[in-house]
Amino acid sequence: MNTVEIKAELESLVGELKNYVDSSTGSLEVKSEDSFRNINERFDYLESLVEARKTIEPVTLDENEHVKTFKDAFSLFVKGQGYRNEVSQKVDVKSGYHNFEVKSDNLVRFDFAASGALLLPAAISAEIIKNVVEATPVLSLARVTRTNRSDYKRRVRTSTPGGRWLAEEASNTKTKPTYGEISIPPQKWAAQYGWTIENEQDTAYNLVNELVQAYREDFAADFGTAFTTGNGIGKPRGLVGNITNYDSAGLALTTDMLIRLQAQLKEPYHANATWLFDRYTRAYIRSLVLSATNGLQYTWEQDFTRRTGTVLLGAPVALSRPGDLAGRVSGNFTAAQVPIVYGDFSQGYEVTMHTDMYMIDDFYTEASSFVRNMHIMSRVGGNVIKEEALVQLTMTAG
Repeated sequence: MNTVEIKAELESLVGELKNYVDSSTGSLEVKSEDSFRNINERFDYLESLVEARKTIEPVTLDENEHVKTFKDAFSLFVKGQGYRNEVSQKVDVKSGYHNFEVKSDNLVRFDFAASGALLLPAAISAEIIKNVVEATPVLSLARVTRTNRSDYKRRVRTSTPGGRWLAEEASNTKTKPTYGEISIPPQKWAAQYGWTIENEQDTAYNLVNELVQAYREDFAADFGTAFTTGNGIGKPRGLVGNITNYDSAGLALTTDMLIRLQAQLKEPYHANATWLFDRYTRAYIRSLVLSATNGLQYTWEQDFTRRTGTVLLGAPVALSRPGDLAGRVSGNFTAAQVPIVYGDFSQGYEVTMHTDMYMIDDFYTEASSFVRNMHIMSRVGGNVIKEEALVQLTMTAG
């Protein structure tokens, strides 16, 4: 029997003991001598297995302590109330939660302040149930560049010099291209999380790792918003208002608008173009009535096998976080709202990352309250680098 099987058998035995717990007092009562003998024999068997394993392989888990502790405590408890005070003197146990090193492995604790009962605590899972945090798929769409400088600049050609047709023996004239710069400084985004010593000691999971994951989720959500609508002041500069614009000439979204929006993008960008809108707008586009003017038969191509991505007018679809772009299940928008962006994001937008993450683990600032603080910071910037590579749909009255 291996380590996992020994632990499983011990947990099974502990579970059976619940049948002998007096629900009113929490105390163990084993009235049948045969039951008492059977339980002790199973403890003896487990103890012998642990001892045998010591001779052939290292015992990494404190199996023997669990088996022996529970066996000794059980024997004293069933002898009656007069023997229960001896538990703390004769049995080496972890009393209360303050000495728990590995919470999920402690199968027994003793509560002498209350009923003096042998308690069978609930199992603690090391897995935390988490709700999904929605975010824009920025890093999978845009160009991502790492830098170790305080600023990152891109050279941009602002005019093409061009050439000319020449008649025979005509003189050519010199022209020069002009250039500008786009600055993409990494901006600081930070969070401070705190937890008490009780949080840390009474849980079965790694709180630091949990908070780092929470930070990544929080950051992804905020950066998604800046990616679409950021003003560039202390944060990335977003897409909306900084790329090619197409006015809808109507407040109710139609398939015709999608076709005309797509036509605004120059042909070289179509090969790697993607649609970006939220799930509410997606729901409306999928539910457009099949008619002569708004037919979806060849517009929305759903992959029911889920092996490839759904395509809209031949291009894949990515979802923004609700609220980052305007979204309406009804398809009816108000003037100036931007529900859709279309184009080649890798050529149109660039993200700069100075560092992935910087952490300060602070045990001392609130040490008198036994509170531990975690400071986490990332430096990430973003900016439109080629506005013609992306087109936004702006809803306007007809």
